Amino acid sequence: MSTSDHSHSLDGTSRPSQPREWPDRPGTSYDHRGGHHDGRTHHPGDFRGRGRGRGRGRGNGRYSNDWAARSDYPGSQNRSSRMGSFSHGATRYFMIKSWNHENVLAAQKDCLWATQQKNAKLFNEAYKTSRRVILLFSVNKSMAFQGAAEMTTHLDPSLPLPDFCKNLKWPTSPAFRIRWLSTTPVHFRHVGHLKNRLNEDENGKPMAVLVGKDGQEISEDAGSGVCEILDEAEVSGERYF
Repeated sequence: MSTSDHSHSLDGTSRPSQPREWPDRPGTSYDHRGGHHDGRTHHPGDFRGRGRGRGRGRGNGRYSNDWAARSDYPGSQNRSSRMGSFSHGATRYFMIKSWNHENVLAAQKDCLWATQQKNAKLFNEAYKTSRRVILLFSVNKSMAFQGAAEMTTHLDPSLPLPDFCKNLKWPTSPAFRIRWLSTTPVHFRHVGHLKNRLNEDENGKPMAVLVGKDGQEISEDAGSGVCEILDEAEVSGERYF
């Protein structure tokens, strides 16, 4: 495993936040991007499967985008569009590293997360300046992504911190709400071909998207490629482990 497995990683009803209006979509509240969960509970031992080398997302297909698949957009409630479609330059992606599966399962139930304090400014800035912020969750040493979630609020001190924060020995950010887009895990072998142009090796070459510490930003093409594969696994019911 990469050094990302040894980095500090965090896992993560509020007062109503002030909706933000986008000038090109009058009356559309960006804080109404959802917050529901499909109610399914996944356990780490459930994800053994065929591993047939599927999922060749390239980040330039269904997720190249417009607003049509937003969860609050008319006609977008079908399950296959939960990931949404992402206009170029409007979505930012970040890796979230978790110490264990239990914290991710709790977040899938509560739709609540917190990050390391060092990531707080970056996440808040991304939320305020991007139409969507997508978090790709990976448990340390799991060799997989456990799902993807969208930030639905800024970091909010009025929210309760996730329970796992009580056991940490370093500062955490305020909590924030998330909406799960997929909760079906995908093994790294299905995403290793995707390169993160925002994370280069010593020779200046982009590293595989699976390499990164908690809070690592992921380039849009690689991030949307991971989302395509996660969505394919989620919708098809096939196991990618």
